[in-house]
Amino acid sequence: MMKMIWKILAAGMLVLSMAACRQETAVFEPEETYAAPEDFPDLFCDYYFLEDSETGQVILDHRSEEQIFPASMTKMMTAILAIEQIPDPENTVIPFTEEMLAGLVEANANRAGFVPGDAPTALDYIYGDLLPSGADCSRALAFYLAGSEEAFVEQMNAKAAELGMQDTHFVNTTGLHEDDHYSTCRDMAVLLNYCMQNELFRTVITTEIWRTEPLAHYRRGLLMQNYVLLYINQEDPPFSYEFDIPGFIGGKSGYTIEGQYTLASCAKIGGIPLTMVNAHGYHIEHYPASISDAAALYHWFSEHYERKEAVSAGQDFGPLKVRESTEGDIRVLVSDSLTLDLPEEE
Repeated sequence: MMKMIWKILAAGMLVLSMAACRQETAVFEPEETYAAPEDFPDLFCDYYFLEDSETGQVILDHRSEEQIFPASMTKMMTAILAIEQIPDPENTVIPFTEEMLAGLVEANANRAGFVPGDAPTALDYIYGDLLPSGADCSRALAFYLAGSEEAFVEQMNAKAAELGMQDTHFVNTTGLHEDDHYSTCRDMAVLLNYCMQNELFRTVITTEIWRTEPLAHYRRGLLMQNYVLLYINQEDPPFSYEFDIPGFIGGKSGYTIEGQYTLASCAKIGGIPLTMVNAHGYHIEHYPASISDAAALYHWFSEHYERKEAVSAGQDFGPLKVRESTEGDIRVLVSDSLTLDLPEEE
């Protein structure tokens, strides 16, 4: 009798395992399963990745595991390490030095604008790292925490390994191009999801404008603007390009000649928290191709997807025939509900 019971249990487990495998394939291969090619937007980027950050369900995946140059998306790692290692960034003063600035002007790197002799706080540098994408701020944090950029980069790579970013290798704190400084869209999504769990990081990346206290070279303080939010959901946009993305939260953009326009961003659409990374997008000089692509993909998602209960707890999968049993069949019931983001017509 015990042998028959084990056979029945094994048969039931096999059916449920097969059903789960079929469902997983449907969820994690959305390009083939759920894409809407008839109205899918034309994009500038060559790589993109969109996922439900709450469930981990992948919605769109185009070359997300191929190597990219992350450009200033790199600065997310610089910022989160500083946030985690400096207990009181608001009251930690870090004088800005010539050594921190060395080479950045020649490399035409984005800078927040600090000048040797200024003495901002660590919090100012964190805002400067993320909002105007200041390489001067990235360097300052690295020197303060590790004594040199090279030593801090070791911490960055160690953190990447800890987070499971297996296809990422950092060479600098800024994202300035080097052939051996690379990542993938998936890895950048992992990094952004991790960063967004931190309250201070969330506060900084969703801030439009930050002004420091008065400094030696800025009597009224240094004003910094969020280079991503400047383009999104603005009633009076300062640029000719403006994008409406309902539910947009924040993001970190980047640009190098080799990496082109990149963006790691997050939004909440229809109650669904989303993380998106797109990379290597280009249109014309200074056109925010990565932000344009993000707007197109977020709108595409909002028009086609909604969260649905695909399988309900207690749902009857029907009878399962059982051999060598006193019972001809057993009924298979679902133990837990399964909720997925699915196209509206599914």
